[in-house]
Amino acid sequence: MITIDNLSLCINNKKLLKNISFSANKGDIIGVVGYSGSGKTSLLKSIVNIDKKATGKIEYSGKLGFLYQNAKNSIAPNYKIITQVCDGVGKLKLAKKLLSKLGLNDYKKSYVDLISGGQQIRASLAINLHRQPNILLLDEPTANLDKKNTKLVVEELLSYTKNNNCILIWVSHDMKLMEKITNKIMHINNGIISEYTDTKRFFNSPTTKQGKDLLKPIPIKKNQNKIGDIIITLENVSLGYNNKYVIKDLSFNVSLGECVGLFGESGIGKSTIFRGIMGQLNPIYGTIKKSNNIQMIFQDARGSLNPKLTILDIVSEPLGNKYSTEGKKQKVIKILSKVGIDKSRIFDRPNQFSGGECQRISIGRAFISNPDLILADEITSALDSYNKNIILKLIYDLQAKFGTAIIFASHDYEAIKSISHKIIKL
Repeated sequence: MITIDNLSLCINNKKLLKNISFSANKGDIIGVVGYSGSGKTSLLKSIVNIDKKATGKIEYSGKLGFLYQNAKNSIAPNYKIITQVCDGVGKLKLAKKLLSKLGLNDYKKSYVDLISGGQQIRASLAINLHRQPNILLLDEPTANLDKKNTKLVVEELLSYTKNNNCILIWVSHDMKLMEKITNKIMHINNGIISEYTDTKRFFNSPTTKQGKDLLKPIPIKKNQNKIGDIIITLENVSLGYNNKYVIKDLSFNVSLGECVGLFGESGIGKSTIFRGIMGQLNPIYGTIKKSNNIQMIFQDARGSLNPKLTILDIVSEPLGNKYSTEGKKQKVIKILSKVGIDKSRIFDRPNQFSGGECQRISIGRAFISNPDLILADEITSALDSYNKNIILKLIYDLQAKFGTAIIFASHDYEAIKSISHKIIKL
């Protein structure tokens, strides 16, 4: 059992959590839902006392486990995955079994930088489950996973919960999944629990407007933006690491104003293609002809933002010396308003924002200089359905205005279908 009483969190004079109180019993699976930036991740971090700034009373028995939204930062880069799963426990047979069940059998001797974002999440889950926690806190464990690997992770977590009678506190934007697997829903809005009720009751009749909005999909029209001249061409490109192929004989081109979707399972090579286009990875063979005016929106949005800089400095960086200090500030305020970040926060730093907010900031940074091409790597994975559709519409509108070419990589087929002129299935 776990009991939380009057949990509050204030960082830099901003109240992130306000008098949170709830309890959960063995076997409970609690879905924590709400808009991006509402305080969901702050709640999990406060329970495990990461920031050491929360006030209130937390009581529980047994061991806590915590799966970070940014799984890469919880895995040491200088040790193989299998070594870290065994660390502190040492049960090699169980570790191999967990990695196999999570589809990582071929990667157990890999390092974290050589596996995809979705594989990093599954590796972090294996590390957590090997320690056999009684209460497991999960921050978007399926956000960067395709349907196949989402099923693997969900089945393993449900099996673990049933066999160990543990508690799962599960932050997610996947409302269909929450409806299917949870028995309780906690809706957080602006750092306050708006609703804490049975799952069926929440999905049948949410009591707040925000709760209703979370359940209401917002349709977006199919991309019909005008297409201009070809801006990038890949001809028979093969990419890989240590002479091991990840991508073979890939050929396509993208024109100004066009959006091309890259669709495929986690680990199939979407991010590898982007590394090749950005020049971080040389093709084993084949050629890439491209514009030099390219911006990238990374899957790990928080990791792509310099923690020492303000949001004003981060977002204005692509502008170089073209504008005055005040000119840069006004352009930053304008682009951030389009992605839903208030101008009052331009002097804040990345650690003061949620994962979804960091993702929107990185989108603003990519568009501010009006590049020829933007590479978007799973940019809606950390967003709730409401904000996801806002971002897709934003990209559609900005592309129509500036004629930017976009390569949009995702395992979310509905998102790709709505925003892309054509789709490449890997």
